Amino acid sequence: MQPWISGLYATPTIALAPLFILWMGVGIWSKVVMVATLVIFPVIINTEAGLRTTSVNLIEMVRCFGANPAQVFMKVSLPSALPFIFAGLKLGIGRGLIGVVVAELFGSRAGIGQLISQAADAFNMPQLFAGVVLLAIAGVGMTSAFSWLEGRLLHWRK
Repeated sequence: MQPWISGLYATPTIALAPLFILWMGVGIWSKVVMVATLVIFPVIINTEAGLRTTSVNLIEMVRCFGANPAQVFMKVSLPSALPFIFAGLKLGIGRGLIGVVVAELFGSRAGIGQLISQAADAFNMPQLFAGVVLLAIAGVGMTSAFSWLEGRLLHWRK
């Protein structure tokens, strides 16, 4: 599936926003699909990289002790890939925020994206700056939350 994922990742997803709105309407689902489409690819690509870096010797050792494929995945491969998964999630935060803003620019009457668009159209720089700062604070907060969660779940990495 790697060629398909790379090809879809290279597709300008933001250009698909009007299609998502036409297919799913102006409601929340078009925005959810837009954000999910932007976030999923860094997570998939990093997860694959994490699974590929799992030590072959460690997998062979666990198999020698009688582990079945599900146990190998849960006990060796997944813990090995978790740092990469969290890296993909952190990369996805910025892309997700971009997706929210773009989705609101195309098909919304409310939200931060709409606020920024209206402020830019009216040359209302304080309101525009407030919207941008609010997005930056949301990005920093979510990145900090993922870093905290990563520290709690991956305690062996300290």
